[in-house]
Amino acid sequence: MLDAVKNGVNLVFAKKMLAHVEKLFNDGYFNKDRKFEDGTKLEPVHKFEDLTTTHVVYLWVKDESVTGDKRLVDCPDTIPGLFQQADVGKPSYFISHAWMGSFKKLMTETIAFLRSASETKTFVWMDMWAVNQHRHTEEARKQNLADVQAFDQVIEVCKAGTVVVVDAKRGNPASRLWCNYE
Repeated sequence: MLDAVKNGVNLVFAKKMLAHVEKLFNDGYFNKDRKFEDGTKLEPVHKFEDLTTTHVVYLWVKDESVTGDKRLVDCPDTIPGLFQQADVGKPSYFISHAWMGSFKKLMTETIAFLRSASETKTFVWMDMWAVNQHRHTEEARKQNLADVQAFDQVIEVCKAGTVVVVDAKRGNPASRLWCNYE
């Protein structure tokens, strides 16, 4: 089984990440106007509800001081107390979402949908945490490609199903159907 297939995160992780990213936001971490080598352009965000998954990935997950050249789930010691390796495991649910959608909505809707599930034993697979987002080294590029190519296997492993979280303000719900089909 490929590593990416085993990189689900439990609901404890999801709740801690939501709180941590909100703290980063309140501290001004995402108040940056940046353009990236791949052409992605991000403008400052002034309300937490407007922070997109793209902002979180490009400005935090891809930050080498946070994850080096690894997946976020491979970095439990990066921020002490944020999560433990026990918070990462084989996923039951595949979470489909658009990076242009609200990060807060993604996390709160996922947590709300699974509110009656075990916080420590229910694992969801989210690409932003499970896939190596780096491409600045050859090893990271290879891992990114392998992680992305594992999507079919990840969906097969997620026996409880796929949860589609749509931010209708920022995207067409029908576009998520195409991603799931692929």
